[in-house]
Amino acid sequence: MELSLFDRLSRMIVIDLGTVNTLMADAGRGILLREPSVAVVDADTRRVVALGSEEVKRKSQLQGGVRTLYPMRDGVVTDIELASQLIAGFIRRALGKAPRLFGVNAVICVPGCATAVERQAIEEAAYRAGIKKTFVMSEPVAAALGAGLPVYREDGCMVADIGGGTTDVAVMSKNGVESVKSSKRGSVHMNEAIVRLVWARYGIDIGDEAAEELKREIGLKPGRDTVRVSGRRLDTGLPDVILVEPACIAEALRAEADKVVGLISEALLDAPAGLAAHVMERGIVLTGGGALLKGIDEHIARETGVRVRVAEDCMDCVMLGALHMAQELLYGSDIRDEEAEPYTVSI
Repeated sequence: MELSLFDRLSRMIVIDLGTVNTLMADAGRGILLREPSVAVVDADTRRVVALGSEEVKRKSQLQGGVRTLYPMRDGVVTDIELASQLIAGFIRRALGKAPRLFGVNAVICVPGCATAVERQAIEEAAYRAGIKKTFVMSEPVAAALGAGLPVYREDGCMVADIGGGTTDVAVMSKNGVESVKSSKRGSVHMNEAIVRLVWARYGIDIGDEAAEELKREIGLKPGRDTVRVSGRRLDTGLPDVILVEPACIAEALRAEADKVVGLISEALLDAPAGLAAHVMERGIVLTGGGALLKGIDEHIARETGVRVRVAEDCMDCVMLGALHMAQELLYGSDIRDEEAEPYTVSI
C-alpha cells in the first residue's frame, strides 16, 4: 500500500487495543506505552477523570461519585465514546502534547474473530480520538511476524495467540493465512473460571485479582501444598480466609486450555495436508499473555502431538509484528522480501 507524501510526514503509531492492556508504539522509537485498558469516569457526566493503572487506582479510591469502566470486552469495542477517549488520552501520554502538524496515522491490531461491524467500531473509535488514517491488521498475522516466524517465506508456520479476551490460531504459508480459527475466550476467562470454581466449591467470592494470582502461581502444574486465599463468604457476606487445593485450580484452567487445543485441532484440519505436515515438522509457537500460563505448552504438545514453544517476548509479539507493518508502510520495505532464519522448534 502506497502512502501519500502527507501521510509519510504524519506520525505513524501502532496500537494494540486489548481487553486487558493497551500498548502503543512508534515506528521509529519502539514501544512507548503499556497500560491497562481501564478508565475512571464521573458517574453523572461520564467525563473521564483517570486512565491506566496507578492513576485509576488512586482516583477510584480517593474520589467519590466515579465508576471504573472497561471499553473493551473479548477483544472488541463495547463503548465507542469511552474507547476514543482512552485512545486519545494514551496518545497524549505516549507522544506528549507537542503539536503534530501533519496529524497521526495508526496501525491497529484486531482479533481474527472480529466481525466487519466490530472492526468498524475500532476504526470509529480511532477516528474520534483524532487519528487521521487507520490501517487494520489481523492479530494472528502480527503475532507470527512479531514472534520471528518466516511468514510469506516458508510454508507451515503456525501461531496460537492467547490474549486477554480472545484466542487466535492461524496456519500460514508463503501466500498468507491458509487457515484461521478464533474464539472470544482468553486469559480473562481463565480468571473467571477460577472465580466460579472457588465460588461453587468453597462458597467464597475471591475476585479477579486473587484469581489472577492463583492462575500465575499454580497454572497447569499444581504443587502439593494448599494455597491461602481471602475473599467474601457468599452466605454471610463476611471476609474469610480459606485453603484452596491447587489441583482444583489446575482443573479449571485445564478446561480453558482444552479450548485452545480444540482451536488448534480445527485449524490443522482446515489447513491443506501439505501445510499440516510442515507444521508437524516446525511446531507451534504460543504468543500473548496466556502463553505464560505454567505448563500450557506441555499440555498442548501432549494433546496435539505437535511440538510447542512459547515465543520470546510473547506478550509483545502482536505489537512487534504491527511495527513491521508500520515500517513497511512508511519506508516501502516488503516483509515478504526480508531474510530470516528458518524457524524450528526444539524440545
